[in-house]
Amino acid sequence: LKGYCHVGSLDKALQVAETIKTCGLKCDELVYNTLMDGCVKANDLSAGVGLFAEMMQAGVRPSPITHSIFLRLYQRNGYKGNAASDAMAQLYQHHGLERPQGLEKMSRGRGSKGKKQANGSDRGG
Repeated sequence: LKGYCHVGSLDKALQVAETIKTCGLKCDELVYNTLMDGCVKANDLSAGVGLFAEMMQAGVRPSPITHSIFLRLYQRNGYKGNAASDAMAQLYQHHGLERPQGLEKMSRGRGSKGKKQANGSDRGG
């Protein structure tokens, strides 16, 4: 999965995940996070949101890593600053989850491509 996502073959990675499920196995947080990271690389917000919904239906809870991936996904799709954290909060609320802790700090501390800003503004005090 990670290899396909790394080279930009999100469709193939999604096919592997479908094969996993067809064989009666369950996708875990690592599988979903890997696929959603592939969505970041492919700049595919709708696929990422769909995977998040599938993850919730499967009973897999998002982790802080999931939060970080989703923040990058929203930022890559033009959501700047608080708009990215607000969109994430709405997504989480839609699925009955609490707003992830530290979203505002994360969104302020990262540029539009998910990298630390040159001035180090993501560091506390």
